[in-house]
Amino acid sequence: ILGGCTQQPPIVSIGTDKTTGHASLAVRFTGIADCADSWAWSFGDGGTSTEQSPTHVYHNVGSYVATLTVTVNSWCGPTSTSQTVDITVTEAPVVTINSIEVSSGPYCTSTPIRFTVNAESNYPITRYTIDSNNSDPINAQSTSISFGQPGIKTITATVTNSEGVSATTNRQIYVEDCCDDPCDNGCDNPCDEPDPCVDC
Repeated sequence: ILGGCTQQPPIVSIGTDKTTGHASLAVRFTGIADCADSWAWSFGDGGTSTEQSPTHVYHNVGSYVATLTVTVNSWCGPTSTSQTVDITVTEAPVVTINSIEVSSGPYCTSTPIRFTVNAESNYPITRYTIDSNNSDPINAQSTSISFGQPGIKTITATVTNSEGVSATTNRQIYVEDCCDDPCDNGCDNPCDEPDPCVDC
């Protein structure tokens, strides 16, 4: 016996703050051993460390085996023990909003205008939100909105996936104060049109 340590191989265990997550995944490793003269980590992706409790970042998607080897220098020579832990790195979640489609115009006050959000994600999309600042936000991929006042209107779309990652984009349209065509020729004219019977 030397310094309270036996000549038997050390008993080793590994602690981690996480074993799975998205790239780039930072894992805090903790080496646990009763007696140790050296610590040797191999993280399974080419990275190594000689610290007792290192942090390692896994940048690429995949499955890795992290190995800790602890060596004790006893009176009869060095003895080592290894322990492993599995690490799984998954693809980082991404949400992309391709467009906010708008129904064909003209866009008139008090006339429903349909908006549709087109988006994609590498994880399931769990929520679409369309906000016109005209009423409460609407949790739907497609909805119709009426505006009581003319002017430039900004539509904000937010898309969230199952990993809690969101993307947001805007689109603007101009809404006119329209009135029925008194010439009854099947079109709408702005109410301030000097000649309400102009061709459409």
